[in-house]
Amino acid sequence: MDIEKVVKEFLSSLRITEDGSLLYGDERMVFTNSVLMSIAFVAAPYERFGDTMTAIYRRSIEKYGRKTAEENEHLGAKNALEHLLKFFAALGWGRPEITEFSESRVSFKVYSSLYGEEAGNYLRFKGKEPPASCPFGYAVEGVLNYFAEKERKPSFISQEVKCGAKGDEFCEFIVFR
Repeated sequence: MDIEKVVKEFLSSLRITEDGSLLYGDERMVFTNSVLMSIAFVAAPYERFGDTMTAIYRRSIEKYGRKTAEENEHLGAKNALEHLLKFFAALGWGRPEITEFSESRVSFKVYSSLYGEEAGNYLRFKGKEPPASCPFGYAVEGVLNYFAEKERKPSFISQEVKCGAKGDEFCEFIVFR
């Protein structure tokens, strides 16, 4: 994956409205410091509500993956997945790399995960042991499950086996039937 090309494509797709909003397609974008994003999205909710947040995140992010797959159905499962991961990379959430893609299993790594590194640092600072905290797997699960349902095949489930929040060199996900 040519990250420089992906970022340039992303930047060329941005436009500014008369009211000063920054748009990507029809989506309004906000650029912020990575630690603030990670605290707001992962660390603070986990700190306050614990593992309850995992179920909420899993469901909402999985639905986002499904929506992305539906919008890109014409690309097929693998290309729709690559499209989603390129978009996440362009947002600065980390550099993904698909390491396996088969009928029953997909594995991928995310290097320099914004959520993993920043949320982990924040929670350690607060004296808490960070959980695996990257949402990538749930979105990939959604993409794959959209296509699995269309093909009447068993669902996928994701598992994060390594995470930057826990001190691993990268986040690693296995999504399997």
